[in-house]
Amino acid sequence: MPLGELNVAFSYSKLRNNEGVIRLWIEKTQVGQIDIEMLPWRQTIYGMDIGSDQGSTVVADYASPFRFTGLIHHVDFHLKDDQDNLVNATKIEFQNSISEQ
Repeated sequence: MPLGELNVAFSYSKLRNNEGVIRLWIEKTQVGQIDIEMLPWRQTIYGMDIGSDQGSTVVADYASPFRFTGLIHHVDFHLKDDQDNLVNATKIEFQNSISEQ
């Protein structure tokens, strides 16, 4: 792994409902890939974790919170090609937030 500033990217490609492939790139080179059999609608009640994994881990290969000790300069987050699921997820989040009050 090179030292210094790096561009790191992560993507999720949907294959079927709640199933897909996660890919990891470093400097535009794919360095990892894993199939996900179930992607929950609601990842966490606290939002996205960047730089650590506050909730349960994606796989059993590491323990939470697994904090990144470097410096993150910038994060871009893009949703595309799945607007119907985004609308459904928003409705579910709203219903959950009302029921938690």
